[in-house]
Amino acid sequence: MTIESVLVGTPVVGYDLGGTREILRDGGGILIEPAPAAMASILGRLARDPAALRGLRSSAAERARSRAGVGDADRQWSRLRDALARERLR
Repeated sequence: MTIESVLVGTPVVGYDLGGTREILRDGGGILIEPAPAAMASILGRLARDPAALRGLRSSAAERARSRAGVGDADRQWSRLRDALARERLR
């Protein structure tokens, strides 16, 4: 769900591991050490600091806008796939 959240502009807090690291390394969220205490700490900080949460939301929204072409590419691939399927049925 990390990539889906980033693509629609929802800020993400995730462990600095694997795919989450790849998705969030350029923005759209916060990477933290893989420990429950670290997660509790950052979520508590964001709950107490509305300005920080707004900044994270703004960053996520900007990341989503910069990735808007992803949906366009998906639609283009879908149209191509459909056209090839129609051609094959002829």
